[in-house]
Amino acid sequence: MPVTEKALVFSCEGEELVSILHMPESCAATGFVAVPAGSVQYRAGSGRQLVNLARALANQGFPVMRFDYRGMGDSSGEYMGFRHMGQDLERAIELFQRQLPGIKRVVLYGGCEAATGIMIHAGKIPSVGAAILANPWVGDERITAAAMRTHYFKRLGETEFWLKLFGGKYRLSEYILSLLGTAKKRGSSVFGASSSSLKKGSDTARPFQEDMLAGLSNAEFPILFLMSGGSLLRQEFDQLVSSSKEWGKAIRRKNCARVDLPEADQTFSTVKAKEILSHAILEWAREL
Repeated sequence: MPVTEKALVFSCEGEELVSILHMPESCAATGFVAVPAGSVQYRAGSGRQLVNLARALANQGFPVMRFDYRGMGDSSGEYMGFRHMGQDLERAIELFQRQLPGIKRVVLYGGCEAATGIMIHAGKIPSVGAAILANPWVGDERITAAAMRTHYFKRLGETEFWLKLFGGKYRLSEYILSLLGTAKKRGSSVFGASSSSLKKGSDTARPFQEDMLAGLSNAEFPILFLMSGGSLLRQEFDQLVSSSKEWGKAIRRKNCARVDLPEADQTFSTVKAKEILSHAILEWAREL
């Protein structure tokens, strides 16, 4: 299907935000707003994930807008992290609906800390009709340590791990530290999130995980969790859910669905993983 792509600039709290709109020749009533994970990423997504996803959806008739929120990519302002992206989401959705007034349902998509931010804010935005959350970031050091130990113990039984280790591609010291749960904090290159995401959130004593749970529990619209088999963040999220009755109850509600993608990594970095991601979203969107 012919698709038009155009750049748009819109305002949020006095800052100028840059977006790209993907408009199919014949638009479905459901449209997507793609939210980048933040920190060092921007509207293209890690490995151009958001570009590929937007084009795949638009080719099937679903309009998509992806944008840089404040302080990210080409947008002005100070980067304040996912705890403060609510206004950015609202202004982006308003622009999306002005450009395409035929859209009846807006779906927010995001992975890692973008998924975390969507979970926190989406339920407060009346125009949000659904959300897709890929490997949400939970940022709990104890859960991270437990998930890393599980991950690395599993790797010890894989032939590929030993071939890479003895081939000098891995450092044994890092694996030992990880198994002991004392590995140094990684940056966004590993987890897709960084401590900078929490800078502006440090002014509150309330853990952001509680805001995630509240947002998930209060949301009435359909929510799809996309969980990658090769993602440590997926393991961390599962650890959190299994350790909490409240989380378990929230995620088992009828409006929540989950699709596991065993062959995908955290950022859907391979061509095959991107295709699997697009297919899973399209199948779900057609049932809305």
